[in-house]
Amino acid sequence: MDSTSAAASRRTRFGGLGPVLLITLFVATIISVLALNIVISAQFEADAVGVNLAGRQRMLSQRTVKNLQGIQLAQQSGSEVAAPFEELSTTFSLFDTTLRAFDVGGSTTGAGGEPVTLEAVEVAAGRAAVDAAVLIWSEYGPAVQALMEGPQGSLQSVADAQRMVRDRIDELLRVMNDLTNAVAAADASTAAVNIAGRQRMLSQRIARQLYELDVAQTVGRDIRPELAALQADAELFDATIRAFSQGGIVPAPDGTTEAIVPVDTPAGQRAVTAATALWQPVAAAIAGIDTEAA
Repeated sequence: MDSTSAAASRRTRFGGLGPVLLITLFVATIISVLALNIVISAQFEADAVGVNLAGRQRMLSQRTVKNLQGIQLAQQSGSEVAAPFEELSTTFSLFDTTLRAFDVGGSTTGAGGEPVTLEAVEVAAGRAAVDAAVLIWSEYGPAVQALMEGPQGSLQSVADAQRMVRDRIDELLRVMNDLTNAVAAADASTAAVNIAGRQRMLSQRIARQLYELDVAQTVGRDIRPELAALQADAELFDATIRAFSQGGIVPAPDGTTEAIVPVDTPAGQRAVTAATALWQPVAAAIAGIDTEAA
């Protein structure tokens, strides 16, 4: 399978997994590793390093969950994702190499940062525990790997856009309602009133699309569909605001186009001015989303 096909297969496989389910899967891995910690101690009873590394897997499991939650919280709050992202990468790599060493033998990193070579677990009970952990990890690990292979800039730019929309959505919805009322009061065409009302729906849909883009990134899914839908709605919202401000032709809800004249009532002008001020930072944040992962 070539790299493109492998990536497509991975996206299909993990496309339906949300962040909460991913974390739940990893909790199952923790349970297996707890068992692993107990049973392989018999094989390494004379080897303190092996016992300590088995115990460390439990801690790394829990830390990975914490790192993933940290990335999600950072995105939701619009804060920096770099720290939890970097720690996730380090923790993931250490857990993965250590589990592989217990499975087939090989090198990993010891508690002090020194290289350590482990033999494959051979005792029956230990082998069963390792096999169970490897099976669960084979389902979970690729999803985390896909997240880490994406650029941090994309994670951060989505977080920034989400914060921008969250901070402005209530006011933007109120202003869009004011604009619709002002257009209706000015005896504009039914199509123009519907187009003004559509702005409220677009505001809500843009907020939802940013959340869906966040989820797509988190599970390692191809973000291009979510990103394309977001950009299309942002362009439509932007063109419509400009049309009510300066005049212009915009797509109508029925698939035709409608020539919009600038609103000239005081209420309409206030709504357009307020909407433009609210929208411009949001538009800039959406335009700034890193498309390297697309």
